[in-house]
Amino acid sequence: MKGLLLKDWFILWNQCKYMLFIPVVFITVSVLNPGNEGLIFFLMSGVILAMFPLTIMGFDERSKWDNYAMTMPYSRTQLVLSKYCLTLFGMAVGCALYFIISLVVGFMGWGHVFSWEQTIFLLGILVFGILFYSGLTYPLIFKFGVEKGRIWFFATTILVSAGAGFLYSFSRKWGLQLDFSPVWFLVLAAILFIASAFLSVHFYKRREF
Repeated sequence: MKGLLLKDWFILWNQCKYMLFIPVVFITVSVLNPGNEGLIFFLMSGVILAMFPLTIMGFDERSKWDNYAMTMPYSRTQLVLSKYCLTLFGMAVGCALYFIISLVVGFMGWGHVFSWEQTIFLLGILVFGILFYSGLTYPLIFKFGVEKGRIWFFATTILVSAGAGFLYSFSRKWGLQLDFSPVWFLVLAAILFIASAFLSVHFYKRREF
């Protein structure tokens, strides 16, 4: 597993080294500009962090890495779980970056007041977004491949967004109170991510190369 993660890191560094600094810049901008503008940059940094594993999968697919990996002493389960571990590592790095930058900027007094409540809330959004996005995307990619998987993901995203919009409109129309704790969203995202890993392993074991 360590060798697979090192391989992914070398791909990122050699092919996307300059893109690795974009989340750092976006997180810094979001901290220096509290409000809606800063939130947009913060969300964009989360999207970029979530896209790095997909970028690696795209390189793997174009270079026929899967065919080569079948000759190596790695199981298909390890090949799949390495991408999930990479996602968790990227998420942890993103959270650490925001916490450190927010703490430093607040300490220096550069127009930002450090708040534990705001920090935990924004980190919760980042964790939820990456887990939810990855949990939906990965099984489709491991079943259909990167290109087809993205198409299915966009279709699924539209359905989920439409369903959420309908539920919100329905609750507003009939005066229903949908009181969900933010913690439950994180729990559901974590469950989706774990279930997604099992599903991805199942799909990948059935693929032929």
